[in-house]
Amino acid sequence: MTLIEAKKFFELKLNEQYSQGEVNFYYKYILRDCFNVFPAQLALNPSLELKNKEIKVLKNIISQLLNEKPLQYILGKASFRSLVLKVNKNVLIPRPETEELVGWIIEDHLQIKNKQMTVLDVGTGSGCIAIALAKEQDLFYVHAFDRQKVILNLAKENAELNGVNINLFKCDIQEIKSINLNYDIIVSNPPYILPSEKKLMKKNVLDFEPHNALFVTQKDPLIHYQSIIEFSKTNLNNNGFLYLEINPKFKRELIDMVDNKCFIISERKDIFGKDRMLRIQRI
Repeated sequence: MTLIEAKKFFELKLNEQYSQGEVNFYYKYILRDCFNVFPAQLALNPSLELKNKEIKVLKNIISQLLNEKPLQYILGKASFRSLVLKVNKNVLIPRPETEELVGWIIEDHLQIKNKQMTVLDVGTGSGCIAIALAKEQDLFYVHAFDRQKVILNLAKENAELNGVNINLFKCDIQEIKSINLNYDIIVSNPPYILPSEKKLMKKNVLDFEPHNALFVTQKDPLIHYQSIIEFSKTNLNNNGFLYLEINPKFKRELIDMVDNKCFIISERKDIFGKDRMLRIQRI
């Protein structure tokens, strides 16, 4: 099977389930990632023959895509800003909105100049936020925690793969008060989706991504934010910042949860125009 024949086969199998743009992107990504064949080769040498083992790999990937398994989980890796991160069933696939949250922090602290700042990433998952911050700002000394050792092991591996050092430790968001350190920056993208929102979500998320990293209870949806905000009131340094990714449904409740006499609150929308981020500065 040649490259062009494989492309037609790939399209035939997936076109009913995915858009043409998605199909083209997936095919080129798979060629590059799995077979070390770059897009230019597809244009310049469409008659290049794939090996039998490569055809087998391609068919296996098609089968998983037809079952709506995310490509990132199939390949075991995901892109996040300048990073390539390993991902598996224990952690969320990093989202563009979270890239924007990191971008906001980097924008705010481009000019810190010779002043090291301590950062805490609450619920680090794959380590995407913590590693990106450490990679993009040398003066950030980054701490990060999650509640499972298997998750911390993955975050540690991702930090090593991307050439940064972060201080990882085991903790639960609800036990955050046990941390006796102060920070210049605290950041978190905690679970914030309501069970009632499941009906709006796609199979590729519901069937494959870890629900404990996505969903909160209908009864107490702000439980994690409450812990983080209370922790920040005592463990955030003066003029320090708390950055949160949020569910737009709860923006007003979260703002009300903060003591406005001690904090300055800013909001930011994501690329889709949704209220997605809060920056809370202690004064």
